[in-house]
Amino acid sequence: MIGILVAGLDYNSRVERAKRGEDFPLETLFLASANDSINAILYGLFMKKGDRPISFVDKLLKEQKRDKDIKIFRSGEDFMKARAKIIKDNKDG
Repeated sequence: MIGILVAGLDYNSRVERAKRGEDFPLETLFLASANDSINAILYGLFMKKGDRPISFVDKLLKEQKRDKDIKIFRSGEDFMKARAKIIKDNKDG
């Protein structure tokens, strides 16, 4: 039953994006890219030398990579073992 319901979901639904490993719709990346391009043109025309405008595409992709570092534990015991290892490594280093 669930498979039938999921099969009818839109391409940009959260379930479909999760299957593809995407955290945000592709249109969001396109809009961020267009915004970055416009900002680069305006920066080149009107701004003096200095800091470049922030890139929304870079921010989106960095957040996506950062979220992949999240660890999931199956039990409290697994968490406590990992915690003890991190504490031990920090004390040794």
